[in-house]
Amino acid sequence: MAQSFPELFVAQIEAAPENAEALIEAFVAQKRAEDLHLEFKQKHDATKALLADTDKGRLSKAMSSFANSDGGLIVCGVIAKGTNDPEVSDVAEALAPISNIDAFHSNLNELISYAINTRLPGARNLKVLCRTDASKGYVVTYVPAGEIPPYRAEFANKQYFKRSNNQSYPMEPFDIRDLVARGRYPKIVINAGLVHIPSRIGLGFFDFVFSIRNEGPSALESWKLVLEYSNAIVLGGQVDGLRNRSQTGVQFIGPDNGQWWRSEFWSVNLGDRAVYPEDESVIISQTADTNLSYVFAIHEHSVARTGRPINWRFYGWNIPSQEGSILLNGKLVNQLLGRSVFN
Repeated sequence: MAQSFPELFVAQIEAAPENAEALIEAFVAQKRAEDLHLEFKQKHDATKALLADTDKGRLSKAMSSFANSDGGLIVCGVIAKGTNDPEVSDVAEALAPISNIDAFHSNLNELISYAINTRLPGARNLKVLCRTDASKGYVVTYVPAGEIPPYRAEFANKQYFKRSNNQSYPMEPFDIRDLVARGRYPKIVINAGLVHIPSRIGLGFFDFVFSIRNEGPSALESWKLVLEYSNAIVLGGQVDGLRNRSQTGVQFIGPDNGQWWRSEFWSVNLGDRAVYPEDESVIISQTADTNLSYVFAIHEHSVARTGRPINWRFYGWNIPSQEGSILLNGKLVNQLLGRSVFN
């Protein structure tokens, strides 16, 4: 699954902390607007590490809203200004680095453990030092989407908040009921890729492997997988009602003629294969113990140069749809084979 903006931003800071201040400066230079996943905060008194009640309330409210929504970042040490119109986002206007940043960071680390109820695993504070004065800096608080909602802001009148566009709003009773129900849904992590099949005659034949893992609290009872691919790369597929792998409908598709193929697979047609919490199910694979496999290959050097995508879309009952793509080209083939076939 693709990483979100908050995840990518945190990864950048952790990979190169010496360049982290430049990322904060870019928010101001670009007049970056607050949005669904981003909020700027100015400390009540930037000369002191101690957290004022207003600091606690703002952080608690923002953490609650992000945890009850889709996650986000709170950047402390940036002044955001705008209008009183909630439809117009505030934008980063100026830097306001915080003195005694080590002590402030320590205070925030203590606060996030009880700023919201219930506790949120994965939430953390990242310290960003000023290049010219390491005693000053900023703190980026990463708030993942919570898996056991709702989350209450302990220092903002003990209310529950949600994020909508660039604003945090108190939740209505129906919002809370819906959020609690959402927390009971399956949470599906998908892995899709290609594996070389050395047992086949010749080179360049690859097993398409597709698996789903359920990290949620309830079972995924039904699902649908859609594959779309160019005739220039598909070799064929086999779908077995039994485990004898009798090949049915194996096709060898010739040179690229611009035609696209589409296949759909339903759990109801594969033995009502439910995926229970903490389980992983391999749906498609020739090399694993499944009765559904698809094998792909490149047929032309011209295709190898430009590549062709294998697109997939996954749908499940009461979960968001997911999609992805694998570009099958000469570079990927050489990587999987561990040798150079396509130059």
